[in-house]
Amino acid sequence: LHRVDRRQRQMCIRDRFQNLEEELGYPIGYRKIGGLLLIENQAQWQMMQERLIVVREAGIESELIPADRLKEVEPEIDPTHLLGALYHAREGQVDPFQFISAYLLRARQKGISEFYYTEVSGFLVEGDRVTGVRTSQGDISAGVIVLCTGARTRDLVRSLGLNLDIHYVLGQAIVTEPVSLCLRNHIASASFFERTSNQQKGQILANFAISQSPHGHFLLGEAMYEADHFQTNVPYPSIPAVSRAFIRHFPSMSGLRVLRGWSAAVAHTSDSCPMLGPLKSIKGVILATAFRSTVIVTPVSYTHLTLPTIYSV
Repeated sequence: LHRVDRRQRQMCIRDRFQNLEEELGYPIGYRKIGGLLLIENQAQWQMMQERLIVVREAGIESELIPADRLKEVEPEIDPTHLLGALYHAREGQVDPFQFISAYLLRARQKGISEFYYTEVSGFLVEGDRVTGVRTSQGDISAGVIVLCTGARTRDLVRSLGLNLDIHYVLGQAIVTEPVSLCLRNHIASASFFERTSNQQKGQILANFAISQSPHGHFLLGEAMYEADHFQTNVPYPSIPAVSRAFIRHFPSMSGLRVLRGWSAAVAHTSDSCPMLGPLKSIKGVILATAFRSTVIVTPVSYTHLTLPTIYSV
């Protein structure tokens, strides 16, 4: 029954993406692409074999392909340093700016109230239910509070007596100048699924996640390090570390210029699973946090929250 439910959700997510432009009445730059998790060693190959079983059970079409087949699905890649990849043929991409604009436009048509540069300092509580939030612009009442506050969620809910298993790393990414669309997949490293619990604070760990925007820019991530602050400066070693990870597998792109970079606190949990669903201990609060990745997961979150599970804290 659990497997059937996950398959149904996966189909719902696909349908939602395909029909979202029509439903919102606004272009979101949606296009169908594939996905590759690149494998560099035997330990990662074993890990991806195990992951293959899980994602297939969830209804996601996937296969393990050896290095000599990689150019079939991604012609620009150099497979010299790879054993292969876990390949998902049916993924998608949107323009994040159009995507957010579309949701905001429809929300305004539905009468949304917007508060910018407004700090939330606490919650309004009546009995076992949260009824609103305290902000720098006064108290705001609400029937349900959705906490999509990333790495700051842990500190925010302490006033409710909760101690969430949320940690964070500072992640850095860069954007290159635009070129003609040539990348057929969203590409990341299988090493994303390796444990990094022994990483020391301040030690930069370079990984890679590569995508090409609908406008042709390469979005390259990520370098990250454990931190105990929310500063957004980008350490100098991060940009060359990300660039080297990219060029290692795409040497033909070595002449691209970097336009900008940024840093942000990225939330994660000890078991790498996001916190998504209503709290059991106090009513009126839904968690949607600790996804760890900046890859768009809104359709997944929407489907999950319409069929919620109780998150016990």
